[in-house]
Order: sequence, then structure tokens, then C-alpha cells
Amino acid sequence: NLQTIDDSTANPPHPTVDSLRSRIFNHRDRPCKPAIALPHPPRSRLPINVVAEMAIAIRQGWIVA
Repeated sequence: NLQTIDDSTANPPHPTVDSLRSRIFNHRDRPCKPAIALPHPPRSRLPINVVAEMAIAIRQGWIVA
């Protein structure tokens, strides 16, 4: 009961814009890590100073990202 795998979808030669965009959106919507690099996340649950303190803590090595 094996499904046939299309080689063009299984191993794309170059990442398309849609795949990169979906990868960015998936990373941004993941709840475990806030997307600190994005200036305006759509559903930010943290105030900006908390995000900045977390970024400083991660950069200092206090929090392992």
C-alpha cells in the first residue's frame, strides 16, 4: 500500500517563494518561540520590552533558544 512519490515534489532543486514564505509563516506562528526578528508579529502576546529582554538574555547566553 505504498504511494508513488513524485520526484519533482519530493526533492525540489530550488526552494520556491511559496515554500520559503510558508516556512517563515510556520516559524512565526509556532507558539513555543516568539519571532523576535520580525518587527511586527501579527499576534504578539508579549509586550515589546519583554521580547527585548528575552533577546538580550538569549544573546547573553542565559536562555538557550
